[in-house]
Amino acid sequence: MTEHPNTENPPGAPSWSTVVARGRAKQTVPHMLSRRGAAGTPERLEHPIIFETKDIQQKWLVQKAAAIIQNTLLPDTVIFEFQAKDFDHYTDAYGLLVKKIGPLAGNGARPISRYGSAPRQELIIEAKFEDASNNIFFFFFKTSNNIKAVKEGFTHQGVVYKAVPANSNQEGNRLQVVSLSQLPPYLSNEELVEGLCTSLRYFGVVSRIRKTTNRGYFEGDVSVTLDTT
Repeated sequence: MTEHPNTENPPGAPSWSTVVARGRAKQTVPHMLSRRGAAGTPERLEHPIIFETKDIQQKWLVQKAAAIIQNTLLPDTVIFEFQAKDFDHYTDAYGLLVKKIGPLAGNGARPISRYGSAPRQELIIEAKFEDASNNIFFFFFKTSNNIKAVKEGFTHQGVVYKAVPANSNQEGNRLQVVSLSQLPPYLSNEELVEGLCTSLRYFGVVSRIRKTTNRGYFEGDVSVTLDTT
């Protein structure tokens, strides 16, 4: 009969998640695992997501947009993110929004990703659609083009695009990524998620957890995105 090692903590010993919380509270950073391959052999690192909340993409996009323009986003607007290479000129995306969702308020939009000098592969657009409140469809179904952009979105070149509300109270650097090392490598994904969500709850809400694996093997390194709102 094969005997399995006892992974339970001895009486009086702190759990691994408690150790993580103590280290985070003291702002101590354990030595990270070296990722330099021997004799120049490349490491094959992957970073699978084992947990994330439904709204993390929305929060990341709003935070990224505000950081690019170094200013607050406008009230009652929505944010779309496309690939810049999909358009001959970025204003072609404005026409796509008009065609798929409806007229733009003021016949204008703000190309967030074009601010600054750094070239970007993504095309981030802030827009506000004309209110459809005078439309009989809105009267009966309580909808508008802004809501349609967020809830339904549209399909373009086989990809579904949905807008994100640019609410000003979601702005700021409230999402922080924390790297943790030397976690027990024998833990299951479920145990990791439960332990990290519990031990880090005093510092924020755990919104995403990524494991770092090397050639498919987990060695105890993770990155955690905390919502510190």
